[in-house]
Amino acid sequence: SKIEASETTVDIHQSSIAEPEIKSEPFYGIQLLGVKNKKTIEPFIQKHQLTNHIKIHQTILHGEPWFILIYGHYSSFSAANKEIKQLPKALLIYKPWVKKFP
Repeated sequence: SKIEASETTVDIHQSSIAEPEIKSEPFYGIQLLGVKNKKTIEPFIQKHQLTNHIKIHQTILHGEPWFILIYGHYSSFSAANKEIKQLPKALLIYKPWVKKFP
């Protein structure tokens, strides 16, 4: 399967800690959720009380819009991977994984 290059990332909540502006520079984040319908992300965010350090990344998968919920903004794979171990168990059941963006 091929993912097309039409991608955008947006902040969805203000963070108490300033994060770098996302431009075209690559970064690593923890993918918590990937869905076809963007409306399903907000209930997930509320259920897990995710208010800081999250973004929605929009891409195209199999010719359809695909929305990815990202936690964090890391300069390396290993830094992001270490953070996975700190996530609540309620999120670990979704098997989050590190992904390079954009």
